[in-house]
Amino acid sequence: MKHFLNLILVLIIVSLVGGCSSKKYFEPETVDGSYKAKSGTIGGEIIDFNKDGATLSNNTFITKDGIFPNKAGQGFLFINKIDNNIISADLSNNIAINEHIIPLDNIVISASVDKDILAVVYIDNSIAVYDIANKKTIFKEYIGESYGNDTKVTNPVFMSELILFPTLTGKVVVYSIENRNILREIIVDASNKQFKNITFFDVVDEQLIAATNNTMLSIGANLYSQTFEIKDIATKDNKIFVATIDGQIFVMDNKLKPYNNKKFTFGKIFGLGFGENHVYAVESTGYIIKMDMDLKNSSVLNLSFDAEEKFIITGDKIYFGDRYIELE
Repeated sequence: MKHFLNLILVLIIVSLVGGCSSKKYFEPETVDGSYKAKSGTIGGEIIDFNKDGATLSNNTFITKDGIFPNKAGQGFLFINKIDNNIISADLSNNIAINEHIIPLDNIVISASVDKDILAVVYIDNSIAVYDIANKKTIFKEYIGESYGNDTKVTNPVFMSELILFPTLTGKVVVYSIENRNILREIIVDASNKQFKNITFFDVVDEQLIAATNNTMLSIGANLYSQTFEIKDIATKDNKIFVATIDGQIFVMDNKLKPYNNKKFTFGKIFGLGFGENHVYAVESTGYIIKMDMDLKNSSVLNLSFDAEEKFIITGDKIYFGDRYIELE
């Protein structure tokens, strides 16, 4: 009996080792050298980040327009940059527009500002509109309980007389500034999956593109949808680029109709970014994939970075650890 149990134990160990050894990794057929571009240090390490930027340990912020000082002070984390206004928030229910600190009702996780109107999403999935000039909240609504969210929260969008709020439960809430009420709620992700906060939110050629990790919706005169297991989304020149969990990259129009895609077998894409005339995909095992804007030509290059470091792509730069490299 003891011999039999020992045999079973050996078989289990062999099975586990075999399962680990069969794990597949991205192995490009050709590597076209190493990616060489301008690089440098950023004076601190990334300690917190979202889709639009990051907070560094040296009390500065990474934004799409470069690195700026944190004028609000220690404890404030980057939220958004609108024109010359940098929005940040702390964990004590305060939000700041540059150095101007405003006490609110809860912890803010996303926000945008237009003139004297501040639109915020709270950590409990409430949305609110704050009148800066009169120093008061003029609208607040609890949208529903959220059971789990990832780090890619995104910010409200002002569109004419509307505010479009990305929620933590797969909805876009359309708010009327004039009437001070909710006009409608648009369900982007109706799945039962745990993580379905809106992770991407941008206007592309007059269509609002909203996405969770599982679903994309194009909102405008007509609605269009696509279902992907999404790793990252980026837009440039009215083109939408989507990287999926299974190593595919799609380019599509604002109706979410793909007109080309590339498959990188066993590729794990960390993120997408843009140079002047190219789109880049950073792959987790130490490669950067350079493609033209139609994905018709691609090359794979070595890129040295630590996959365990916090990492964002914004503007024309990749930031990881305490360094950056430029995308050409």
